[in-house]
Amino acid sequence: SRAVYWLANPQFYIEDGKEFYAPAVNIGISTLTRDYASYYHVVPRILSLIAASFPVRYGPLVLELLAIAIQAVSASFLLSKRLATQFPSNVLRFCLAFMVIGYPYSNELFGNVAHSQWYLSILTLAIVCSEPGKRALSRFTDYVLLALNSLTGPFAPVVALISWSKWRGDKKRFIAAIVVTACAIVTIFMLHGRSRFGIH
Repeated sequence: SRAVYWLANPQFYIEDGKEFYAPAVNIGISTLTRDYASYYHVVPRILSLIAASFPVRYGPLVLELLAIAIQAVSASFLLSKRLATQFPSNVLRFCLAFMVIGYPYSNELFGNVAHSQWYLSILTLAIVCSEPGKRALSRFTDYVLLALNSLTGPFAPVVALISWSKWRGDKKRFIAAIVVTACAIVTIFMLHGRSRFGIH
């Protein structure tokens, strides 16, 4: 309901068109290794590649739907029972999830992949702080999401510190901490070793 006017008149917002969608259309999969503002944006580039596989006239709409899906996944994970130890109250978990979607004065963060990194940071922190998945497939999915999310935006070093604080000798948490730390090292190298082009 919050995205009605975005979906009724879909448009590229901020860097969605110039930095993510256009390179996906013109260059293709090699855009995954392209940095912007001196760090990687892997998830927005993957979403842009998906949108680029549709006819160009649907590009803005598909990209907006994918961005909204990222926000919905982040909110949904906060509702999951994997966070029941950290937040025992169902009402509290619902309120946290609702704030991810309904937070006021945040229209510039909504419905665009350029700002999806902030929702991905919430999802990444939730995965790191949650109870590890009981099944191997669930844990593997966590590791993949942690890697992709940590290579999207500049927040991996902070998440790495938090992931080590949650380790406590657990092998599953150890692997998660290693994954996030490897991405954090890449992020730190990019932030200190590359010029921050693209930023006004």
